[in-house]
Amino acid sequence: MSLTQPQFNTLSRAASLCVLAGAIIGIGCATINVDPPPDNTAATVWRPAANKGDAVAQLQMALGYQSGVGGLPQDSKQALHYLELSASNGNAAAQMMLADALLKGQWGLQPDQTRGRALLEQAAAQTPVAAYRLGDLLSSGAVLPQDLPAAMRWYEHAARSGYRFAAWRLAQLKEASPDSQVEAYAWYIASDSSEDAARVLARLPAANQPQARLRAAQLLRELKR
Repeated sequence: MSLTQPQFNTLSRAASLCVLAGAIIGIGCATINVDPPPDNTAATVWRPAANKGDAVAQLQMALGYQSGVGGLPQDSKQALHYLELSASNGNAAAQMMLADALLKGQWGLQPDQTRGRALLEQAAAQTPVAAYRLGDLLSSGAVLPQDLPAAMRWYEHAARSGYRFAAWRLAQLKEASPDSQVEAYAWYIASDSSEDAARVLARLPAANQPQARLRAAQLLRELKR
């Protein structure tokens, strides 16, 4: 049989009380099989909002179709349709997901590095997570062509937006350059990586160590603004 949510909740509570009473007086209850009400979240909540241009609801529709939840069937084409809508309406999470699909050739899409990178850059304007992701892709060279100067710019963008791990990754890239040891020290300090900072400082000539400490203090002030 099919029940409304209130009826289902009431019957569930009654069944629980029956089990409790049976446990107290030493008898059992008859087994009751009740089908839960159908999940109509997509029809009643997500779709109406998505049709009005709500980017979050459009992303929920995309994920619903992708996973077959919310009362939606699994449908990769519909999932991609709503993901595209959400990304075009500026949702950073959708932009990151679509970028990842384009870079890896997923969701039935052909790989497209140019569009994938552009979407990540759009998302990076909203969230440091996307900027960090872009820095990772550009530093590794696994998906996008390696571009260490660009990777450092995106790591710095993420770090200045409060993403501390990006500061550590930036410090690593700085440390790899003999001419950037003062900056490497400063960014390790900014990332709270005292052991790495101490290692870099120990390699610096004694005459350059005060400069490194001053630069680290300056950077910390900049990041607190």
